[in-house]
Amino acid sequence: MTDSDNKHRQAVALFRYGLIADLVRLPPGSPGLYARLREKARAEYAIPGTTRTRVAAETLRDWLKGYRQGGFDALLPKARTDRGRSRALPQAVADALLTLKEAGARAVHPPTAPGGTRTGYRAHLDGFAALHRASAAQLRRPDAQEARHAHRG
Repeated sequence: MTDSDNKHRQAVALFRYGLIADLVRLPPGSPGLYARLREKARAEYAIPGTTRTRVAAETLRDWLKGYRQGGFDALLPKARTDRGRSRALPQAVADALLTLKEAGARAVHPPTAPGGTRTGYRAHLDGFAALHRASAAQLRRPDAQEARHAHRG
């Protein structure tokens, strides 16, 4: 991790602490705690490293819980587990999605046929779900991971 990455992580953790600092001393479940979290969630902030300006009340609650359990280090953003790997869809999945989109736009079948079998768009969704499961299984295979890493050079 570079020095720049560490500075950014520290800035994010300080921002997070700044939002929850006045709540840290309150015991979990204190009366009015969740109202204060919702109030903070309605405000806009200059969040380091993003153009977003709001933080959800549940996110604030998670930060508060994390801080109580792990201190300041729990507020540091976690490194992405997929860093350095492509997050693009495999071509087969992209082709299948395009086919589903085109077929779904023209489908005028009822959601189920007599006897409960799926037709039309629902059948395509079932097919996509099966394709997704197969693709995900393929990506989890150790030999597939080795092949992906070999392409990075």
